Amino acid sequence: MNNIICPNCGSADVSERLSTSDYFITKDLFTIYECTNCKVLFTYPFPQPDMLYLKYYKSENYLSHNKKASDLFSAAYRIVQKINIRKKLRLLENVNQSGEKKILEIGTGTGDFLAACQNQEWKCFGVEPSEQARQVAKQFNDLDLYASIDEIGEKDFSVITLWHVLEHIPDLSETILKLKGLLSNNGHLIIAVPNHNSFDAKHYKQFWAGYDVPRHLYHFNRKSLQSIMESKGFKLMKTKPTVFDSFYVSLLSEKYKRNNFIINYLYGFMIGIASNIASVFTKESSSIIFIFQKRGG
Repeated sequence: MNNIICPNCGSADVSERLSTSDYFITKDLFTIYECTNCKVLFTYPFPQPDMLYLKYYKSENYLSHNKKASDLFSAAYRIVQKINIRKKLRLLENVNQSGEKKILEIGTGTGDFLAACQNQEWKCFGVEPSEQARQVAKQFNDLDLYASIDEIGEKDFSVITLWHVLEHIPDLSETILKLKGLLSNNGHLIIAVPNHNSFDAKHYKQFWAGYDVPRHLYHFNRKSLQSIMESKGFKLMKTKPTVFDSFYVSLLSEKYKRNNFIINYLYGFMIGIASNIASVFTKESSSIIFIFQKRGG
């Protein structure tokens, strides 16, 4: 019997789901466990925050923290990023029915999305733990970002966004409650996370890039995230699929599995298409965007 405890809810009723590696940087081995109580999957061992950033984020290939596009893959990432930013802006306008346009982005990275919001006359605030990314955001987008949520002096945000960020946050429950306190009455929380119930996740198993251990500390599906958020006082308004993520994740997964340039792109593209087709029927896309509304004022 193990003594491993779920870092989200504290339950000792956990079971091993699979073993995988940090294919991106260190090749260190990790195990993913499933909590029977809260249904969330989590990475074990759970790295300490200082070691996490020093050892597992320090790479020029970590595209969300720099502006370099030195190969075909990173160049394609930047093109898709611009398309996604336009989609995110449309989503913001549809979600926000309040008179005030005040947004907080958690995990701002280099600040491209927040800069686009600023151009649309949003009052913008951002949090980014990476000093490197904050420097790039200042250099390229003239954004002054906070290093942590605790530094924010503002409140009553009409929208708070976490684009592929929640899975990186160690203190999950505490952070969600802090964000709830920062939202205005009936404000919206938009969260995008990888979905381990997707076709591509089941296909690639331990090679699935969506696990991205140990940077991804938690691993969600539709039911587990909805359950966690509802327990914290949020109401699920709607979900949306992310079409491009299945291709991006599948290409990376092929690289981790085979590392053959031609096969990576051929098979990755095919699995990306298959995953998107499957999600039409199952609603289990490679990543899912959740739109939650704060309940109870």
